Amino acid sequence: MGFSQPENRTSITKIIPQAKFVEIEGGTFLMMNQQVEEISNLVIKFIDIIELG
Repeated sequence: MGFSQPENRTSITKIIPQAKFVEIEGGTFLMMNQQVEEISNLVIKFIDIIELG
């Protein structure tokens, strides 16, 4: 399942409860290394949502 294909971008949100699709401007497949702070903040927000349930 290639998530990089436009038609597959939101498919993971159907698999993971409370997941949300977020498009990061200028993001590439290396964005975990290029936009560390923004990615980290999004992950922390997601974990907070899950914990508060």
